[in-house]
Amino acid sequence: MALFISVLVQWVVIPLIMFAIFAFCSIIVATARTPEAKVSSWAGFFAGLLIFVVYVVSQLGQIREPDFRTAALPGMLWYPLCCGLVAGFVFLGFVQAAVPTRLVGLITLTLAASSTSAIFTYTFIDQLRLSVLYWTLGATLGTLLHIVLFPMSVEHIVRRGSSGDPSMAGEPRESSPWPHLGLPPDGLSPQELSNEVNGADPVKRLSASRESVVPMA
Repeated sequence: MALFISVLVQWVVIPLIMFAIFAFCSIIVATARTPEAKVSSWAGFFAGLLIFVVYVVSQLGQIREPDFRTAALPGMLWYPLCCGLVAGFVFLGFVQAAVPTRLVGLITLTLAASSTSAIFTYTFIDQLRLSVLYWTLGATLGTLLHIVLFPMSVEHIVRRGSSGDPSMAGEPRESSPWPHLGLPPDGLSPQELSNEVNGADPVKRLSASRESVVPMA
């Protein structure tokens, strides 16, 4: 039973958390709305993968085969646990603020590089495995605490990146494509404008009727 729990925690739960971070990075890249955000997010994503390749090359001499037979769970390390908790809590707030802007590339770079490097380090470098384990647990706990205190943060991240509402993506509202027809700026037709102000005071009705008049050539 001890061996089963050890394998489940160390080689199933922890790697799944790391893969979830990489999947979160992929979601941010896929939901980028504006052309500027798309270019920035993809560039950051590939830059993070390039950093991972450089890190792997630099650590080739430290690679060791993982031992799946150990039944002893590692002892508590408070320093990486607390650092990961603070980093996870603060980083999610930064993600929420940066996703609608060109800084989204820095987010995808950080997530792609850290998640892939963490998976590699945890699997093949046994000297750092314990620190990576507690850093990952701390970062996950910090992220979840941020969501507990700010429940709408994750929804805001996805909505700002993929919502069809231009105001959420930082885009200006489109003006009427036929200004010479006298349509109002929001694109309403004269009949729709008349229906909206139906029942309003005479001043608003007069203003609406003037806006709906088509100028004669």
